[in-house]
Amino acid sequence: MKFNKLQLTRLSSQIIFTILMIFGFYHNASLIFEILLFAGLLFGNFFCGWGCPFGTAQEIMGKIGSLFIKKKLKAPRWLQRYLLFTRYIVFALIIIRIAPLFLYDLNGYTNYLFIVQDIMEDSVQYALGSVIMVSYLVIALIFDRPFCNYLCTEGAKYGLFSLTRLFSIKRTDSACIDCKLCDRACPMNINISNHNHVRNPQCINCLKCVTACPKNGALGYGFIGWKRNKAK
Repeated sequence: MKFNKLQLTRLSSQIIFTILMIFGFYHNASLIFEILLFAGLLFGNFFCGWGCPFGTAQEIMGKIGSLFIKKKLKAPRWLQRYLLFTRYIVFALIIIRIAPLFLYDLNGYTNYLFIVQDIMEDSVQYALGSVIMVSYLVIALIFDRPFCNYLCTEGAKYGLFSLTRLFSIKRTDSACIDCKLCDRACPMNINISNHNHVRNPQCINCLKCVTACPKNGALGYGFIGWKRNKAK
């Protein structure tokens, strides 16, 4: 996959967000996260693809894994259909607050912001939180963004807010050569090649599909309006 200016810009954004987290910026940035959340209603989820430090860490591990493993593992389509609901189910349980104490702990293990805060504050959840993060980083060597795909409740929240997006990745059918490289490049295992645009809550707007596309004009990011997402 070519590493062009688009992905270099995204990497710069990821590094900046990671540095801000290291220096404690996240503790006083609630307004910024609210703005990013509501921006998702129009533009889709950019935070997970351009800002999330744990997502960045998983990508770095994925790059390291690529040095030894030519082809990353991906859940088969039939299984992905069911697995993608796991983070939304956990998120729903946290929202409705059945058994509040248990769910507070659950949120502490499925939201990377909580996990990082616990680690930095050396709380009682430090050990388990560390094990969870390290485990998913190891899995990321062979599987793209495993935590983001199936457990992150922060990502679930941003994903649900992006379902109404008016701007997103769009595909021009007449230019598409049906090479499926976009599908293979997507770290969130979205089937891009069979639709005219992406309005999927899993999409993190990393634009890796656009970078991977070998045909000019086949994939891009732009206004999609309220058009129905037609399949081939």
